[in-house]
Amino acid sequence: MISADDLLEVVGVLERAELWYRLDGGWGIDALLGEETRERDDVDLVVDRAELDRYRTTLAAIGFEHDAEAQPGPPARFVLRHREGRRIDLHPVGFDER
Repeated sequence: MISADDLLEVVGVLERAELWYRLDGGWGIDALLGEETRERDDVDLVVDRAELDRYRTTLAAIGFEHDAEAQPGPPARFVLRHREGRRIDLHPVGFDER
């Protein structure tokens, strides 16, 4: 389960590392609504594919590690799990000149 406090910790560490992200999925909807509508099992983040190693390293500093059983890796998503069971699904996207 990812609480609102957990979410704030995750986005705080990403912002301090100056890593681009966008909330996606349930937490993204809750952010737009301005309220938590239900408990969440994970947080979905759209991230820059070119910086995937930096996301992994940055989130490892707060206890999240790659969960190879849930997902072996890119391209569609990259799953990180905390030893306490919290999960982050990174959805890597590529950018071009447009």
